[in-house]
Amino acid sequence: MNAAPPIPTSARTDGDGGADGQDANACVFIATDVVGDLELVSGILRKEFANVIGSADPARLVDAFDSQPIQVLVLAFDALDKAQDYRQSLSQRSQSLQLPVYRSIVLCTMDELPRAYRLCREDVFDDYVLFWPMSHDAPRLPMAVHLALRHIRASGADGMPTAGDFAAEARLLAPGTMALEQSAKRGAELVDKASGALEKAKVDIGLALDDFEQDLARGPLQGKNAQERLELQAAFERFRRVQVMTRLDQVGSAVRPLWQWLSEANAESARHNQRSRKLGALAKRVKPWVLAVDDDPLQIEILHKLLHETGLELACARSGSEALESVNRRKPDLILLDVQLPDIDGVEVARRIKTSERFAGVTVIMITGRLDRDLVERCLKSGASGFVVKPFSKETLLAKLRSHLGPGAIV
Repeated sequence: MNAAPPIPTSARTDGDGGADGQDANACVFIATDVVGDLELVSGILRKEFANVIGSADPARLVDAFDSQPIQVLVLAFDALDKAQDYRQSLSQRSQSLQLPVYRSIVLCTMDELPRAYRLCREDVFDDYVLFWPMSHDAPRLPMAVHLALRHIRASGADGMPTAGDFAAEARLLAPGTMALEQSAKRGAELVDKASGALEKAKVDIGLALDDFEQDLARGPLQGKNAQERLELQAAFERFRRVQVMTRLDQVGSAVRPLWQWLSEANAESARHNQRSRKLGALAKRVKPWVLAVDDDPLQIEILHKLLHETGLELACARSGSEALESVNRRKPDLILLDVQLPDIDGVEVARRIKTSERFAGVTVIMITGRLDRDLVERCLKSGASGFVVKPFSKETLLAKLRSHLGPGAIV
């Protein structure tokens, strides 16, 4: 690993290897500070991956990383400390939350293996490859990239919906299902009422016509000869049958298909509602994942106590960069984000998350000890959905979470 002047270097090649279509087009970014190492590593990867880019200029590494969505980051530095510093700088200085979510692979020496393993266990990196010197396991690097891409696809981090996404949508079906059931019941009641009113009208009109016919016989028909009475009675009967009863029957005939349609629609709606309830029951088994971001251990402990036995899965991050790393690894359903963080301002963290296409729908609730006009405007512009002012009660916090996570999300 001979040192060379850190000049801007980029490698972009057409793959000629045997990667499948999905992996062959993945973007692999190589970060290093030695031009020769960049050429070495890119030469190995270009055999299987068409889109290999990188930089050996420390001053441009972050900008180069932001140039396009990266799937796999290969850290080809000659020391783990350099790789760790660069990884940290990405979280602090990168202007975008990389999408699709990328996986990081650090190259190490034999002496660095124990530490590389520990750093991966601590989620500083996702994987490590014993690479330096080249006599060790160089072919393992392309395989590590393939495994990283496989993990992205399996976890849904490549933009595919996750189980949490489906569960969140399923929970939203519950109010709609209840509304449909109530609407169907109300519709059936109205049709029954209309049908009953029509039948009653036929009976009442029939009785009224009978009374009228009797009045005619006792009054105006008196003094008429038999032929005239028969003609008048026949005319009245035609009026009763054609003009009144036939029209009422026509109305009844028009209502009956409506009743039949409503009965069939209710039966189909009942089947859909049953499936929706089953889906809702499955959604309850997927706990909403809430990410709490606060550098105060006491505040984190308070959140743990308040959210205990709520049915939520709570994860914690103690800095802005750690929060971005957590979001990159797994999409949360909601983020409780403290405004004041030690590295990246909470408002900036919210902006990076909400301006990314994949995470734009994640609800961000800001936690703050003050709520002045300037702060409110900054938070709203960053995409935050609401605020919780410290100190807050369990009832206040749960009400806020229920309003955003939807009914049924919290036990």
